[in-house]
Amino acid sequence: MSQNSVAKRFTDVDKEPTKALTPLEGYETKDIVSLEDAVNSIDVPIYQKDRMIWLVKPDSKQPAAGLTPDEIASIRLYTMEWPGDYDSFYTLLNQRLRSEDRQCLKLWFSYLKLFL
Repeated sequence: MSQNSVAKRFTDVDKEPTKALTPLEGYETKDIVSLEDAVNSIDVPIYQKDRMIWLVKPDSKQPAAGLTPDEIASIRLYTMEWPGDYDSFYTLLNQRLRSEDRQCLKLWFSYLKLFL
């Protein structure tokens, strides 16, 4: 991971909301689906989405700590750095989590169910 990528992860604190946001509600009632289905329901362009999912899936085959392979892969997808100047998955999700418009997260609920 380049120094620029590391810095980018820790220098976005200025984007944190200055007021409390309403809690997320509804993702907890979603059914567990595959990582592919969860990510395909998201409404934003994700650079090389299928390739990135393909990269995180093989190392997620061995369940650990009671997690399914798709739950493990969802965590790996969130923490993975994207190439070049493309927004990583954590950047895209964090932008929405910081938004006052809580409705923009509804399409992320299946992913959040896996991730959380």
